[in-house]
Amino acid sequence: MKGKRVVITGPTSGIGKEIAVQLAALGADLVLACRDVELGGRTAGDIARRTGSKSCVVMHLDTSSHDSIHDFATRYRAQHSRLDALVNNAGIHRSKRQTSVDGIELTFATNVLGYHLLTRELLDILHANAPARIVNVASTFAGNLDLSDLQFARRAYVGREAYSQSKACNRMLTWALARRLLQRCGELGLL
Repeated sequence: MKGKRVVITGPTSGIGKEIAVQLAALGADLVLACRDVELGGRTAGDIARRTGSKSCVVMHLDTSSHDSIHDFATRYRAQHSRLDALVNNAGIHRSKRQTSVDGIELTFATNVLGYHLLTRELLDILHANAPARIVNVASTFAGNLDLSDLQFARRAYVGREAYSQSKACNRMLTWALARRLLQRCGELGLL
């Protein structure tokens, strides 16, 4: 991973932070895409202390907001010429139904649409730096998928079910993206 540039969403705690620490230890140049840039700065400092890495940039990103995702991608492309891996890890679990600034149920907006939109926004730079990787973090909690009510508009909101459903969608999103990218590689004669 030495010299590889990796964007990680949700890197300030849990799985995302551990991914960041491990990649930094392997020599990756990290971009920590954080909703809270102050916490991101503290995380970057902790990663540097733990790994000796001096290549950790913090950029603002709220994966529940379409505008924030678009702005992040625009700023990223203006500041960086390469992207070797995108780790879609940001995720939330809420006990009460909330909506994003775009009016979408917050867990679905963050955990699913955020992955999809950020990947779509950065796909050109990932293609330009092939072979590149996209990692969508899912969970063993994946399940309870109701495609007719993804936003819990009809049924009572249960936070664990919304989270489980979002992680099932992450799996489906990953499988669909893998098929599309494989087909595109075939069309371009890269297989």
